[in-house]
Amino acid sequence: MDFKPDVDEKDLVVPYFEDASNEDGVIGYTTQKSQKKLKAEITAGFGRLGGSVVGFQSGKFANRYGFRIEFTFAGVPGRMDVAALPIKKETESKVDKAKRHALYSVQKRLEAEYSTMLVMPGDVPLMPYMLNDSGKTILEMMRESGQLPALPEKVEEEIIEGEFYES
Repeated sequence: MDFKPDVDEKDLVVPYFEDASNEDGVIGYTTQKSQKKLKAEITAGFGRLGGSVVGFQSGKFANRYGFRIEFTFAGVPGRMDVAALPIKKETESKVDKAKRHALYSVQKRLEAEYSTMLVMPGDVPLMPYMLNDSGKTILEMMRESGQLPALPEKVEEEIIEGEFYES
C-alpha cells in the first residue's frame, strides 16, 4: 500500500518573523536568551552528538540573516547553514530577535537529536551536514543528484537562496 504524506515539502511556507506564532508551529521566536548563550548551548549540543564546533559565521542568505556553523565530526569537517525567518521591515532589534530564534531552533533540534540517538542505535544526526572533498554537504549532493526534493523556491513573493530545511 502506497503512503502519501499530508504535506509535501513543496508546500512549506516560511513565515515572516513578524507573522510567527506558536499556533503555526513556530516555537522560540520570543526567546530571551542572548546569541552568546545560544551559541554556547549549540556548541554543547554538538559535543553531545560527538561533534566539535569550529566557529559561527554570521551572514545573510538572500533576504534572510543567519549563520554558517562549521564543525568537525570524527575528524571530518561539516557545515550547517541556518537561515533566520525573513523580516518584513528590518530594525536592529528585529534582526537580533530573528537570529536568536534561528539559533534557538538549532539548539532545540540538537537537543532532540541527542534524545533520539538514545533510542535509535546507530543514528548519526550530524552526517547530512558533513562535507565532501569539494565542500558540499551530503544533503547538497543528494539534492543536486535528484535523490531528495529541492527546497521550496518562494516565501510568498520572495526567492529564498540558501540551505535551510527543517524536517
